[in-house]
Amino acid sequence: MRQRYSRTVQMGMVMGEKGVTKMKSVYNEQLFIEAIKDGYLRIDDAGRIWRITRRYRANKQPVIPKREMKTTNEAGYIRVGLGKNGKVILCYAHRVVWTYFNGEIPSGLEMNHINGVRTDNRPENLELVTHSENIKHAFKNIQGEKCNFE
Repeated sequence: MRQRYSRTVQMGMVMGEKGVTKMKSVYNEQLFIEAIKDGYLRIDDAGRIWRITRRYRANKQPVIPKREMKTTNEAGYIRVGLGKNGKVILCYAHRVVWTYFNGEIPSGLEMNHINGVRTDNRPENLELVTHSENIKHAFKNIQGEKCNFE
């Protein structure tokens, strides 16, 4: 019987160690987009990601409570998690929001929060920039009055 590997493992075997992280990130974002299309998650216009749970009352009427997915890491970015096949898949919320509204993030580009607030994931506050532009923007915000990292 032939052993099957997940898509991430197959890519990791082909890509080599440096490419694995990027490919896993892209794959993780696609898993979140699939969960949104399947109705397990929802993204609102403010860039907030909501977990949708489906439960039914005794009279078979659905109750759909929503819970915002909002956990920040040490750097102040919101990370979201999704359980799949017994594993927790993590991804940055701003990358999921960008992918959902604008499509895949091209290789060599990074996400930048225009107003400098790392928890503000509204689509109009996100832009694609090179690493150099991202560093310059962060330095300009730290030196100016616009710095408002939460």
